[in-house]
Amino acid sequence: FTDGDFKEGFYYVRFFHDSLDNLSFPNTGVFGGISYKSNQQNLGSDSDYEQIQTLLSGAVTFQRYTIFSRAIFETTIDENAPFNAVYRRGGFLELSGTLERELAGQHFGLLEVAFYRRLGDITFLPIYTGFSVEAGNAWNKYDDINADNMNLAGSVFIGADTFIGPLYIALGFTEDGEAAMYFNLGQTFLKNH
Repeated sequence: FTDGDFKEGFYYVRFFHDSLDNLSFPNTGVFGGISYKSNQQNLGSDSDYEQIQTLLSGAVTFQRYTIFSRAIFETTIDENAPFNAVYRRGGFLELSGTLERELAGQHFGLLEVAFYRRLGDITFLPIYTGFSVEAGNAWNKYDDINADNMNLAGSVFIGADTFIGPLYIALGFTEDGEAAMYFNLGQTFLKNH
């Protein structure tokens, strides 16, 4: 790796719709968004590259049971993003079982479904337990993007919607035998929100 110095100068535009009722443990609603970033040397950037990110997620609840699904696709148009700008994903609910930001590439895709249930009637500290199923990967070339090299992963978790933010304890597993335990305080379901 080179040293950590780099310069960025870019245009950025984002369009989104958000009707989710809760950022921590959504019960109903939809979030959809698309963003475009154009790094340009004439704005002071070290290099020229363009990236597009799309996200679609939604939640539906039946009594105490919620299904939350999410699809993410991020791409560098000419596959020329420098090291500091490649997509870095991984960790809880981004192919659970991998380390945080373990996966890196010019492109990233994720399909995810999480099922969780609210426990008890404590209104000041809602507690949830559930599991997720995830499929995705990071790639450096468009030609590598296909169903054959998507990784499967999943997690089991318990979480609480606390006054300082959502708290999660989770175990994650990948089909390749990776495993990880997570203790998160802060946004997880919608950290790319």
